Amino acid sequence: MKKIFGVVVCVALAAGSAAAALTVTSPNGGESWAKGSTKLITWTAAGVGGNVKLILLKAGVKMGDIAASVPASQQSYSWTVGNYEGGTADPASDYKIRVRTLDGAQVDTSNGTFTIGPSGPAPAFALTAPNGGESWPRGSTRLITWNPGIATGSVRLDLYKGGTGLSNYLGCIKTMTPASSGAYPWPVGDREGMTRAAEGNDYYVVIHAYSPDMKDPGNGPFTIAPAEHLTPGKTAVSQATTAGGLFALTYPRRGDRWYKGTGYTITWTTGGLGASRVRLDLLDIKGTTVVLPIAEDIANSGQHFWAVPLSLPDAETLYRMRIRTMDNAHSDMPAAFYIAKAKPVSGPPTVKVTAPGGPSQLGTGLTYPIRWTSTCGKSVNGPTDDAFDIELMNAAGTTRARWLLERGLATYDGGNPDGSHAWHWDWQIPWNETTGTYRVRVKSLAGNCLGLSEPFPVVYQQEHYDYVVNPTYQNCFYILNWCCPVHMNPTDLTLPPLQGVPGLARVGFYFKMVYLTLYDETVWKHLVLRSLLRVGDEDWYKDKGHVQEVKMTIVRQWATDMWAKKNPCLGGVVVLTDPVPCENGNPNLPRRNAPPEMHGISVPIDTSQGNVWTVDLTQPYLILTNNGYPDLGLMLYPATESLPFAPISSGHYEFGNSECYKITLRFRFAKDITH
Repeated sequence: MKKIFGVVVCVALAAGSAAAALTVTSPNGGESWAKGSTKLITWTAAGVGGNVKLILLKAGVKMGDIAASVPASQQSYSWTVGNYEGGTADPASDYKIRVRTLDGAQVDTSNGTFTIGPSGPAPAFALTAPNGGESWPRGSTRLITWNPGIATGSVRLDLYKGGTGLSNYLGCIKTMTPASSGAYPWPVGDREGMTRAAEGNDYYVVIHAYSPDMKDPGNGPFTIAPAEHLTPGKTAVSQATTAGGLFALTYPRRGDRWYKGTGYTITWTTGGLGASRVRLDLLDIKGTTVVLPIAEDIANSGQHFWAVPLSLPDAETLYRMRIRTMDNAHSDMPAAFYIAKAKPVSGPPTVKVTAPGGPSQLGTGLTYPIRWTSTCGKSVNGPTDDAFDIELMNAAGTTRARWLLERGLATYDGGNPDGSHAWHWDWQIPWNETTGTYRVRVKSLAGNCLGLSEPFPVVYQQEHYDYVVNPTYQNCFYILNWCCPVHMNPTDLTLPPLQGVPGLARVGFYFKMVYLTLYDETVWKHLVLRSLLRVGDEDWYKDKGHVQEVKMTIVRQWATDMWAKKNPCLGGVVVLTDPVPCENGNPNLPRRNAPPEMHGISVPIDTSQGNVWTVDLTQPYLILTNNGYPDLGLMLYPATESLPFAPISSGHYEFGNSECYKITLRFRFAKDITH
């Protein structure tokens, strides 16, 4: 793998690619920013893809992460000055910003130090654009901007007209976007799940913060102006020629016949305008009236999939299609083509899986569409399929390896000329998927019919390496309960030697009950001992690649048998999702309190046999890291933490156990070999 990785790099250099480079541009030395104010950290990212981490340094030493993962291409980050994960920097003049890729391959630091000054007034949460008086062309892309102030998490953007009351609400522009970004690129008029708002004045954008709950409607209304039209002198002629060649629609062609409910791939030549954004429209036969927009502000990629809407007239009708750049500088509109009513469905109901299948390899950690056609939910007016089962099968297609989708929804891609309907569902192959040859089986629940793909191979697409670490330990006492007469000296119930050994994890429990005939009273003590394990800071693993496997090896170093009753000691391990305090209580204080709850995913361990155990923690780690939980460590806990009180007529009852363990964690990481 190492050799393959090196060859990829050498070939890229030989081809003359520009060297990738990160460069911090602000703050870069000499700035003075008030603590708590909002400033932009900026950088350039020539040839750098993926995400970067922003780090705050003081006197060259890391204070903490400002942002753990930001797209490199974003090239800016709205920062509340002084804030970093886990703390806030004090005013001083020796700070720098470091930006680095998550794999550490590219890194840059401010050329000079900057100053974090005393706090000024808290910045107000406010919409800054549109803020009254703007005129934005419908369909053009404009930035909605705001000052995050004290808002955290996400904000919502809503569109209103004629005021900002409930009756003026027109829909949601964006349900959730990061408050800290301070900006959202808006195709003017677009609303989630609704058609684009019409031209007109007296519009308002209202920004609503979730935490804390607050909103701002700006200072006044703005206008959605008519869409930008063709630049004078640049007419909509067919096959417009640019400096880079022909910019022209190539499909549909003159006289082609397309069917309602059917999906087609519209194609065109890009004319050397690869960086431009384009739009596609369906027009009447004269080419003067837009019947409906097909797509707006899409990449000039040379193709776009379109499912012909069933809402068009049933009668066979001639239309024209137009493509143009978003700046209206280039346009093409070929001759007319037909759109007709879909053909009736014929033949028995079937499901046919068209992808994946064949010799092409699928890589772990990547996403592929599973595609199929169905006539099970057959109808000339659209599909009646309501849900699908998708299963990963063995190479023979006889045994299910696991469910991919159970009674779930798929994406409808349109109808086909034969009357079938096309669907797809995106499958993200897990990083730790077992390699081998598989098939996919799709079942339509509408007609209870099945389709099976051709066999296909799944292979690793990453460079693998193991990271072995011995975690740090902190042994935690918890007094579950304690009761004793007020006249009794608490030291009469002495603490057993549970303190542990440096460098080893230790768990245990202790229970003692004494019946005192002199006072006719009972005293008891119940302690538990857990061990908190930490590997590093909360996101130590995030720049190492994708977690594929986590194994814990536990070796019993020694065990005590201090009391007559011996019980198995280690009960299991919890992969924590919430921080757990680890405060060793003073056992000589008479009190009652329960040990804190452990929030996370628990993995029981059977330690009744042997002295060495291997525990698979892969699934808990995959679940937690995929859901964005930080790594808060692990907690070993004893098998017995709560014991029943048995009535004792005389004498005393005492038992307990503790054991020490050496812990090793082995993480298997994977990095994409093309990175």
